[in-house]
Order: sequence, then C-alpha cells, then structure tokens
Amino acid sequence: MTLTTSELLLVADQNLAEFCREQARWLPDSQLVERDDVLWVAAGTRFAGGPLNCVVPLTSQAVAEPEAVLRAARGHFSALDRGFSVYAPSHFGDELARACVAANLTRIGDAPGMLLEQPLALGSQASEVSVRAVETPTSAADFAEVCANAYEALGMPAPVTRKVFSMPTRWQKPHWRAFVVYEREQPVSTAALLFSHGIAGIYWVATAAAARGRGYGELVTRHVSHEAFKLGARVVILQASPFGEPIYRKLGFREITRYPLFLATKT
Repeated sequence: MTLTTSELLLVADQNLAEFCREQARWLPDSQLVERDDVLWVAAGTRFAGGPLNCVVPLTSQAVAEPEAVLRAARGHFSALDRGFSVYAPSHFGDELARACVAANLTRIGDAPGMLLEQPLALGSQASEVSVRAVETPTSAADFAEVCANAYEALGMPAPVTRKVFSMPTRWQKPHWRAFVVYEREQPVSTAALLFSHGIAGIYWVATAAAARGRGYGELVTRHVSHEAFKLGARVVILQASPFGEPIYRKLGFREITRYPLFLATKT
C-alpha cells in the first residue's frame, strides 16, 4: 500500500524523533521526556546544537501555542544548565519558527526533509574502494573519526562527535546499520541507517575533508539506500545538510518538508 503524503510526513517525523532519542541513549547521563506531544531530549553533553539537546514537536497541535512551548523549554533546559535546539517542521505551519525568531533564537539550519521511494542501483566503484558494515571495534572507531572530521564543517566540535560514538555497544544494535567507505584501507566516508515505523532514516552521512569531491557521498548513499530497501523499508528518509542536498536530489530523493532548526543558548 502506498503511503499518503500525510502518512509519509508522520513516519518521517517519528523516525527523526527516534533518532534524537537514540542520540541521548548513546550518551548517558541522559534524559528523555515526552509531554503534550513534545519530545525533550537531553544527552550526556551540554553541546546545544542539533539533536543532543533539543525540543521536537510531534504533532501540529503541539505547537498551537508556540510561545508556551518555548517558555517550557527555557525552564526545562535551564534546570539542566544548558542551551538547546528547537526543531520547527514546516508542515506544522510557521508559528513555531516565527516564535523562535521573536524570542531571539538563532536559526542554525533549514534542512529539507527528503525521501526515496525506490531502491537505487549500487553503481560501480574502483577496485581500491570498499564499503563495509561496522562490525568490529576498529570499524566503529573509523566511523567515529570520519564523522568527527567531517561534522566540524557543520559546527559540531570533533570532541563532541567522538563522545557521541564513544560507547559502540550502545549504537551497534539490530535497528541500526552503519557503514564505512574505505579507500586503500583508509576510512573516508560513512552513513548509518535507523529503522523505525516501517521505514529507514539515513543519518551520520560524512566524508572526510581530504576525500571530498571523489563521489564517496553518492557511493555511500546508494549503498545504504539499497540496504534499507533490501531489509524491508517502505521508504528511506533523511534531513539533508547543505553538502549533501545536491547529491540526494541528483539521486532522486524528493523534498516533502523542511526542518528549520533554532538554537537557544544557555541563559
């Protein structure tokens, strides 16, 4: 059965919310609270940007009074002595985003929510290049180091990224599949799949700075998308970074919404 647009948006939101929960589970001491269709995530770091400390509305009704949501968020995260980020999905309307602007939160992202409804061909790759599942402590460390290198360009300090992946037993689970691209045995690119709600979300797509421009982002995206459908995902979703968006559009991902992201610093 083909999913309707509203159903696609629902499962995409739920997969993103589960990703945020998982980031906190990976990094204790963490706190997850879900109240009035709003998810509050606090991971074991005070880094406020992105999913590690964030507010995620789960329904349009949750943001009917956006100023109240922000007041509650200020109180919640102030008690934890940290700042936080707010996701403001565009398909819920623009009221939450406008409230964030009015409250002087800093807009730090506007990722398109994109999806793929059919498998991609794997494509060809050079003999010295391989794509391998993360299954050993060494490959887990390689995955973490590529991400630490790459995500600095998106404003995430390398020590924070390394901390996120510092407990591999917490993220090497059956509902996750992580992959590393190697060139002549050097790790150069990564991507991971999170399975939930009948779909798969692509996260932690990264290419080391020294290896950019060689097609590894496309290679790893083709690979993980193929893997997702092979394992039964009805669709594949992602939230694209500015680096990845052109690649995903070229591959056939289509935009169904946007996820503006706002940063509230510690007060």
